[in-house]
Amino acid sequence: MIEAIGIAVGRLIDAVLPIETIHEYEQGVKFRFGKIVKLYKKPRIVFYWPIIESIETRSFVEEVASTSSVCVDMACGKTLRLAVALRFTITNLQQWYTAIQDFEESMMELVQGHIPDAVMDYTADELRSKRKQVLDELKIECDDVFAEWGVNLDDIRFNCFARTRCMDHAVDMSHNGDEE
Repeated sequence: MIEAIGIAVGRLIDAVLPIETIHEYEQGVKFRFGKIVKLYKKPRIVFYWPIIESIETRSFVEEVASTSSVCVDMACGKTLRLAVALRFTITNLQQWYTAIQDFEESMMELVQGHIPDAVMDYTADELRSKRKQVLDELKIECDDVFAEWGVNLDDIRFNCFARTRCMDHAVDMSHNGDEE
């Protein structure tokens, strides 16, 4: 019974008082009229003025995102379809909110733009055998930009590594057209 009363009182206080709890695994940002006024990195209870202020929190839990596949012409003449999975942690919430408009889209464009540069000098067999080295180079290329965004790129891996059929299919289609 006492526990139920405690929960009810807690919910009432939460509904009436404008407070936000920032846990040890979170960062918080206070906005006033839509502009950042304070960054909270340590756990605490934050009071704010409703309507003119708001608090946004973000946990430091690792997140994973995958890029769309990119077709890359290799040094051996083959075309490979590549995609990567990224594991990252937001380390500075204020930078993350202010650096770019759409983080996910910008992150994907950055990585997809660097994939061809990182792999095109290799043959398909070299890429398979030197996969870790290539991914380390790709990570180094992206690390500085991610740091400016308040994000730590923890790991990067290929999640799609296949010879594409679109080029072979286009060649087959052109031969079928000649025969008719």
